Amino acid sequence: GIAGLVGYLIYFRSNGPGISNAEPSKNSSTPNIYTSNVPPTTTPVPSPTANAVATNASTPVSIATPPPQIDVSAIRSEVLKEIYGSKSARDSRDLSSCLSYYAETLDRYYTKRGMSRAGVRADKARHFSNYTSMQSDYSNMNVAVGPDGQTVTAVFDKEWNFSGVKTSSGKVQSQLIFKRINGRWLITTERDLKVYYAR
Repeated sequence: GIAGLVGYLIYFRSNGPGISNAEPSKNSSTPNIYTSNVPPTTTPVPSPTANAVATNASTPVSIATPPPQIDVSAIRSEVLKEIYGSKSARDSRDLSSCLSYYAETLDRYYTKRGMSRAGVRADKARHFSNYTSMQSDYSNMNVAVGPDGQTVTAVFDKEWNFSGVKTSSGKVQSQLIFKRINGRWLITTERDLKVYYAR
């Protein structure tokens, strides 16, 4: 029995599967799960949406265009020149020159509204036919420029002394309103605000 056991051990040692202590070959074709080339997984980062609005974006502000600067002094000088030019034309009885200071249509001419320049011409021509001498003086002149710089109102005292076929004298507070038309100041209103005396 002992001899048989010894023989079995000798047979097993020489023909059984051996146990090797050698390290596996580095050229092995078996893939290593720890050193594979699988790319690392990345955590997706959410991208900004198309409707996102930058927090520091500035809101456009509409700035109103300021009105043009009005040179009140220059306008007053221009209108005063027209006022005294009109006075000189009337006192000299120059009908054509006198009419050149009026607009084509007046808002008011004494008691009449919507007076045409032709109507003014007829009235002035009647006066010139009655008086061969016409003298007038202006005082207490007050010239106010409108906020848009396109209208001017002049209020002043007018004293006159006319002689000829008829005679007339008196003193009134007059008003002339001018509008800038085609680059020139023209009379659109002429009337008397107050009568001091008339004879």
